[in-house]
Amino acid sequence: MVFYTEPQHEEVNLARLVRRLEKSATNDEEWKDSEARQERIWLKAQTDLQKVKYARRLLKNAELESEEVPPIRLQFRNDTRVKLDKLESFLKDVQVRTAPTTKRPDPILPTIPIPAPEQVQEPEKSPSPPEIPEEVPSALPDDNLLSPPDVPITSPVPDLIPSYPSEKPRATGVSTSDTGANSRKHLMASQTLHEELSSQLEQMAAQLKRNTVHFSDSLSKDKSLIEEAQEKIENNFGFMLKERIRLRDHRGKSLSTTCLTVGIVVTVLLMFMLMVSVIRLT
Repeated sequence: MVFYTEPQHEEVNLARLVRRLEKSATNDEEWKDSEARQERIWLKAQTDLQKVKYARRLLKNAELESEEVPPIRLQFRNDTRVKLDKLESFLKDVQVRTAPTTKRPDPILPTIPIPAPEQVQEPEKSPSPPEIPEEVPSALPDDNLLSPPDVPITSPVPDLIPSYPSEKPRATGVSTSDTGANSRKHLMASQTLHEELSSQLEQMAAQLKRNTVHFSDSLSKDKSLIEEAQEKIENNFGFMLKERIRLRDHRGKSLSTTCLTVGIVVTVLLMFMLMVSVIRLT
């Protein structure tokens, strides 16, 4: 049985890391509690806990890589595991002891002033038009139901629009003048818009005409180029057909020549071997 007594790379790094952590844990001045250094100690404990986790991962990798381990290295791994457990418990105690207290921020809602209620102005009541008494038609006699009544029947629905003779002509004149001015302005605006649209349509038609002419010129130029390219391709195709036929003929001739040459060489070799055998036998 062969034991690998030389330490692995992970074990060397693990031993150095555990030694540094033990040296840091035994230094009481670094872990001395004080209000000014409480946050710094808590951050250091967090960092050392991450180092302990990394050391455990190195130990696990070292255990997975080697199958046959000598007793010395096995004892080293067990001691390292115990040291890591002690360091982790010590660092967790320091972390709990020096953890900063979380303070909730002051609420902002009480500092916001309460908005004053808006004062709603009640609309002024317009004077109601004078009420017009309704005239009730007189009752008709039962004897003469088909005859027209003597008293004319007035409309029971009162006139809801009051009449003001002093103000009505003036208001009507003002509204008529305003309506005429508005209609003239609207007519002028629509006429201006119509002229602008007409000019834009004219410009677009001219631009389309220019684009059409340019496109037709481009098509004519492209057509000539396409015809030249087609002619060259046809010429190349005819040339390739001729070369293909010539190559086929050359291949047939070369094959026959090659077979003839090989036959001659084989015949000469056979004759030479025959002559040598005849000379040796005679």
